[in-house]
Amino acid sequence: MTALCHNLYHDFQHQGWNEDDLETLPRKELRFLCRIMGVPDYGTKAVIIVRLLSLRIVRMELSGFQCDGFASDTSGAVLLVASTFKRERLRWMCEQANLWKSGNKVQLASVLLSWRNKCRLSGQKFLAECLSHEARRLSVGVPHRRLMRPQFPSRVLDGLANKQQTTT
Repeated sequence: MTALCHNLYHDFQHQGWNEDDLETLPRKELRFLCRIMGVPDYGTKAVIIVRLLSLRIVRMELSGFQCDGFASDTSGAVLLVASTFKRERLRWMCEQANLWKSGNKVQLASVLLSWRNKCRLSGQKFLAECLSHEARRLSVGVPHRRLMRPQFPSRVLDGLANKQQTTT
């Protein structure tokens, strides 16, 4: 994993989140960033970069609105998102995420928060899969190159394991 990819993964505010710097990353690392963010990782390198940048903006704008993912608990967050953003901004965010973009502000906010929560769960699931894969690899003593999934350098997984240990 390149230093830039490592920095982007660990710091969502990093100055490397721009088109020029992302262009220097190999496609494998761009796909890794997509999977960690819980967004689609298919397409050409240029398509992936545009998707990463636009969905990063959407995720950052929605990151401050907390909800547990249960329908009864999200109503406060939905109302807060609806009151914070103009309808056109909510529609733009829905368009970037390829979501339904009709309806009133509350409906758009609900769709966006639901999407954000699904992305979070998907990214967390991928991270857990990576960490368990690395643990299996270390327990069996099999070199990383012989294993097929997930396909990214073991340095990434070592960094993920270290980050996971420091957060617990």
